[in-house]
Amino acid sequence: MICFSLHNVTEIENVRIRRQGTEKSGWICLDILAQKYGWDDAEPQASIANDITLFSQDIEATYDSLIHALTAAKLELAKERAAAEKEQAEKAEA
Repeated sequence: MICFSLHNVTEIENVRIRRQGTEKSGWICLDILAQKYGWDDAEPQASIANDITLFSQDIEATYDSLIHALTAAKLELAKERAAAEKEQAEKAEA
């Protein structure tokens, strides 16, 4: 298993989905922009590009799984935000 992190992401600039010929396999490539930072940078740049490529034996299933997971995460975030706002409003009323 490989774990990685990209910090200070500012934009998902582009997403490409490619299929390997007529097979189900293929890849999804995410072009991600992030704010450049670092302790050793004499002149920090505005942003840097990062590419993440997901290779899959069934690219359509991988795409569906990715969209499902992102949608579920977005709904969970909305629930958490609503609960936090409700809590904050109740504290303000007290």
